[in-house]
Amino acid sequence: MFSRVIGAVLVAAMAVGQTLPAPHKAAEFDIHAADGRTIELSGFQGKVVLLAFIHTTCPHCQQLCQTMNQLYAQYGAQGFQPVAIAWNDNAEGLAPQFAREFHLMYPVGATDRRTALGYLGISLMDQLAVVPQMVWIDRKGMVRAQTPADGDLNMTTEAYIQKMTTTLLAEPAPPHRPSH
Repeated sequence: MFSRVIGAVLVAAMAVGQTLPAPHKAAEFDIHAADGRTIELSGFQGKVVLLAFIHTTCPHCQQLCQTMNQLYAQYGAQGFQPVAIAWNDNAEGLAPQFAREFHLMYPVGATDRRTALGYLGISLMDQLAVVPQMVWIDRKGMVRAQTPADGDLNMTTEAYIQKMTTTLLAEPAPPHRPSH
C-alpha cells in the first residue's frame, strides 16, 4: 500500500512538471551510443554519473558537454562518468558528428522526446521542458539531484557541476558484491 501511495505522489509530481524528490533509485536506461553500442546505465554502478539530456544545437548544451569533458579528464579515474543523451529532432543522426566536433571522451547517445521526458519524469504535455536537463546519480545508483523541467541556470554552472562532482566522489562506493 505504501509503495502505491508513493507511486501516486510521484505521478502527481510528474503531471505538474516537478522533478522527482531526490534521492531515489535511478531507473534503468539504455544509451544508444553514437558509436553504435548500447550501454546500460546500470553498467556504471559504483561511479558518479552525470546524465545530461541535451539538444545538439543548443549553445548551453554544447558548453555543458565541454565542461563535462574537462571534468571527465580531471575526475574520470576517480569514478566520474558523464553521459550525454541528445533528444532533439534527428538526434540519432546528429549525435555522432556532435561527439566528434566537440571531441567528447565520454558516451554520447540519442533518444526520442517521449523516452527522454519519460525518464526525466516530465509530462509529455509539458512543452516547457528546457535543455539541458541533468540527472546526478551517486555511486549507489541513487538520483541525488535533477534539474526542474523549466530549468535552473545555477545547476548548469561549471562551479555547481564541479561541486556536485567532488561532493559525490567523496562519498564511499558501495561494497563490491562478487557475482555468482
